[in-house]
Amino acid sequence: MSERTDPEELVQFLNAYFAPMIDLILASEGTLDKFMGDAVMALFGAPVQHGDDALRAVKVALAMQDTLRELNAQWREQGKPEIRVGIGLSTGEVIVGNIGSARRLEYTAIGQHVNYAQRIEALTKELPFDILISEATYEQIKENVDAEKIGPLVLRGKDAPVCVYGIKGLIIG
Repeated sequence: MSERTDPEELVQFLNAYFAPMIDLILASEGTLDKFMGDAVMALFGAPVQHGDDALRAVKVALAMQDTLRELNAQWREQGKPEIRVGIGLSTGEVIVGNIGSARRLEYTAIGQHVNYAQRIEALTKELPFDILISEATYEQIKENVDAEKIGPLVLRGKDAPVCVYGIKGLIIG
């Protein structure tokens, strides 16, 4: 899309996408970590932990997909391109804090679960799910979600094959 779109128009488009997504993250007490091109990185459980951070993250992911459907409908009416967004979630310990130098610090998370979430998100391009979660995330929320097990799969940077779960929705009950 960036190759076919005027830079100013692309920034407006991205801002129109980012604004409601950020609102969803913050409304669920997630932390906006950073923008990575057209991607958003968010943390749940840092700097403040809740007992249900994994479930909060999945609920936000589902709300993001609902919001994206609304945005795509608006863009379609305006003759603008529609987009598809993949979301990858991983649960585990990471280091969170200010990273950088005395000249520029950035609050962020570093660790294998950050990389794992990114690799899981990449699988959404190949698999029929827009939201994929790690097995550790699934174990924390399995009573609350309708999910399909996928795998074992080999992920870059992981020695052992892993399973991921495609999220179909929440279990209401």
